Amino acid sequence: MGIGNTTTSSAVAAVLLGQPVELMTGRGAGLSDEGLARKVDAICRGILCNEPDPEDTLDVLAKLGGFDIAGLCGVFLGGALAGVPVLADGFISGVAALCAVRLCPAAAKAVFGKPLLGRACRAHRAGSTGQGTHHYGGAASGRGHRRGGQHPAVGYGAGCIRRVLLLCGGRHCAVYAPMLTLVLGGAASGKSEYAESLVLKTTGPRYYLATMQVWDAECAARVEKHRKMRAAKQFETVECPLHLDDVRLPARGTALLEDLGNLAANELYDPAGAGENAAKAILHGLESLAAQCENLIVVSNEVFSGGADYAGDTGRYLLALAQVNNAFAARADNVVRVVCGIPVYHKGVEK
Repeated sequence: MGIGNTTTSSAVAAVLLGQPVELMTGRGAGLSDEGLARKVDAICRGILCNEPDPEDTLDVLAKLGGFDIAGLCGVFLGGALAGVPVLADGFISGVAALCAVRLCPAAAKAVFGKPLLGRACRAHRAGSTGQGTHHYGGAASGRGHRRGGQHPAVGYGAGCIRRVLLLCGGRHCAVYAPMLTLVLGGAASGKSEYAESLVLKTTGPRYYLATMQVWDAECAARVEKHRKMRAAKQFETVECPLHLDDVRLPARGTALLEDLGNLAANELYDPAGAGENAAKAILHGLESLAAQCENLIVVSNEVFSGGADYAGDTGRYLLALAQVNNAFAARADNVVRVVCGIPVYHKGVEK
């Protein structure tokens, strides 16, 4: 049986995903309310004591994870290296897969059973019994395992890490549990309608993340009209013209973000926005949002396809939007370009 492994798993996931500890922590083997509060407190103290760097996955794994998570991370990396699929079953396995793909995007091809990860995370937070490997220390015990430990699992994991990082150039990226879809297109191409049609195929809560700034009465009237239209399709509208990483969805479901073009302009030029750090802020917000969803569908404008050379503020805006488009497309399961109302898949397949 596994004892304590959901504690270290929650600690690692909270830091890597930038989520509150309370959101990432469940009852494990059936803790009482008091037990859950002690668990959350232990994780918070472990993070505070060990000070992991969220941008350094190895540092987080060494300071908060047990040998079990390190070993499983190595298994996913080794699977990618050997071309062998690895079944992720359970919360701890999902966190190990998160570490592996953060270290090397190419490791994602070895993670088999992606739909299981979301169910495992939900079951963990709901209080299912823990299953899997033993826990050998970490956040709960206050012992921060440093890289280079003597346990054979760590040695195997570190060896795979070094070899696979060589294969993919040492790049780091985020991993998302939900299905991610990017829908691109020009003005009036039908991209918004197609993105909405994808949402309507899903079950569960539906969220529409609206990014348009309300400047005057005319804008306010348009917003209210669209809210009523979406409500008829069981959408809950969430206004987020700025600071996407502040959005907290009430329950897991499907989120439609429309669109990145508005969001990039708002973050660049609004005095309260991120300014020159707009692209970075938006990508961080998308990662935070993805951690709360079953499906995340993002609409954006196609840029730089006309071949024109732009300068000044226009060039800055287009470059920021292109950076976000490219980075999210690299992480997405599906990338769709809509032309004259016809969806063309450049990544993934239509379902």
